[in-house]
Amino acid sequence: MTIPSSLSASCLRAQILSQHAAIREILGRLNTDAMDAFRGTESGELAQSLRSFLRTLQDHTAFEEETLVPLLRESDPWGPQRATRLLEEHVRQRAELAAMEREAAAGHTPATLALMTQTLIAEVLADMEHEERNYLVPDVLRDDAVVPDQESG
Repeated sequence: MTIPSSLSASCLRAQILSQHAAIREILGRLNTDAMDAFRGTESGELAQSLRSFLRTLQDHTAFEEETLVPLLRESDPWGPQRATRLLEEHVRQRAELAAMEREAAAGHTPATLALMTQTLIAEVLADMEHEERNYLVPDVLRDDAVVPDQESG
């Protein structure tokens, strides 16, 4: 997925926040499927919904790495450290997603898969909140360039 180089930081921020909102909606439906699995009223939808969500999250993570990481690196003197932390979070998240994909395919009981799904939901929500507080704020993603040691006047 490529974005035009002319995309401003504020437009990218809005785009990622919009993706986060869509992911939250999917997580809500996934949670409903997990609750149905706990109650024994679902018939296999949870594993399918989970696999679909994992693909969505992988696409979103790749988009952030292609678009957000370069902007973070250039954002301010702390930008390279922010970009590194985000990439490290994505490495950890990818490992968790791969493990979750294996678990979804392993044929666990619906209740066990539901519990794992709810744990994943909580972690993804926490990760998005962290990104929104630390990376997707106007003070970090600015449309104007920040020049260290710039004098005002």
